[in-house]
This record gives sequence, structure tokens and C-alpha cells, in this order.
Amino acid sequence: MFHLNILRSFVFKAKLLPCLIAVFGVASAIANAAEVDHSLYDSLLKQHVTDNGLVRYEDLQQDKEQLDKYLRQLRNASLEDASKATKLAFYINAYNACTLQLILRHYPDIESIRDIGGMFGSPFKDPEWELAGEKLALEEIENEKLREEIGDARIHFAINCASMSCPPLRDAAYTADKIDQQLDQVTRDFVRDNVTYRAKDKFLGGQKYILSVSKIFNWYEEDYHPSVPAFIARYTEGDTKQFITEHKEEIKLDYQNYDWSLNEARK
Repeated sequence: MFHLNILRSFVFKAKLLPCLIAVFGVASAIANAAEVDHSLYDSLLKQHVTDNGLVRYEDLQQDKEQLDKYLRQLRNASLEDASKATKLAFYINAYNACTLQLILRHYPDIESIRDIGGMFGSPFKDPEWELAGEKLALEEIENEKLREEIGDARIHFAINCASMSCPPLRDAAYTADKIDQQLDQVTRDFVRDNVTYRAKDKFLGGQKYILSVSKIFNWYEEDYHPSVPAFIARYTEGDTKQFITEHKEEIKLDYQNYDWSLNEARK
């Protein structure tokens, strides 16, 4: 009888073991996805980014080790079973943090991010960062992770390429629990500050209706559904929205010059 009880106990535990492994495996995956902590990066942004999205690079350089530590956290993070919101916050923060680190590697000897890489290189293609187990360049973070895998056009107003005509760098990290509101806000802010309209007389009579917009709307035109004017109308109000609504079939887009100079807060 004693040996029979031992056998029954062994069989029960053997049957229970796969269940326990599965439960702990799921719990571990959820924990890994939830362990992406952006608080260190958030603190750096609050210290070194101005209200209008410019960066105090000289001061940030003193905290370079903290930025490096944050990027090591992203390197070791797991996105297995992570939600779309978690991935959005992760890759937007990663893009912006990698860009800051790239600038600091060359600061103060550059006036533009495009000074990095020389005549035949590119700052967006050449350096790679390890993020959640993958080696990615800035271009791959943007195009593969954010545009192709997630597909939210609002990301274009959240990622920052360290240039004056880029959407301003937000002075706080993006977080999964607020990502939708955060993306809505930066999109509305960018449209408000970078879209103007005008009606111009045609040579042979009549008028043409012109919407002056950032080149970001040209470079990624296919992302703005169903059209650039319609996308802008969703994130604007007042006279601009009325102009687009009344002339949506006739609007011509005029793309503004892009200022690639470094987005540095001057003292």
C-alpha cells in the first residue's frame, strides 16, 4: 500500500508538471512584456528636452551613461506576446533614444544628423542597435517595425530625427497605457504648427487651393488614408478644416523646405 501511494503521487505530479510549466510560461511571457520600463528615459527627457521639443545636448552628454543604461534595458527586453500598444511605445521610444545616442557619439562636431556617415554612409542605415533581441538600424525601426508591422501613420509625428523640421521631441516617454492619446496629441500639434492654406488666382481665371505642408506628408504619402488632405482634416479644426472640406477635390499640396539643422536648444 505504501509503495502504491508513492506511485500515485508520482503519477499525479507528472501529470501536473506540464500544466505548471504552461502556467509559469504564460506568466513569464506576460511579465517579460510588462517589464519594458521607460521611466529612466522619461526622466532624461524631462531634464534635457525643452517645452518646444529642442534638446540640451551639452547637458545630456553628462547623463550619457544613463541613456546607455536605458538602451541596454531595451536590448534585453522581450516583446513576445506584447500588445500593439506596448510595441508602439517601445519602438517609438527606441527610435528617439537611439537617435539621441547617435548624436552624442558625434557631438559637438556636427551641425546636422546628415553630417554623420560621410558621403556614402547614412545615419539612418548604417549604425545598428540591438533591441529586444534584434539588430536594427533607425530606418528598420521606422519602416519595418512601426510602418509595416504596426501601421499607424501617427508615428511620423512621434519619432524624431534630431532636426529642426522634424516633429518636436516629446519631453516625456511614450507609454503603452496612454499611447493612443499621446499619438493623437502630437499629430494635432504638428498639423496645427506646420499646415497652412491659401487660395491663389489662376492666370486664366478662377482659383487654385493650396495646402502648404511638411515634406513628411510627401515622403510617406501612402500612409495617410484616404489622402493627405483627408488625414490632416481629421487632426485639425476651425478654418483649416473648413478649407479642406470645401475644396477637398481641388486642393494642391505645396511641400515646405525641410530644415535638417540639429534640433539643439541654444543657450
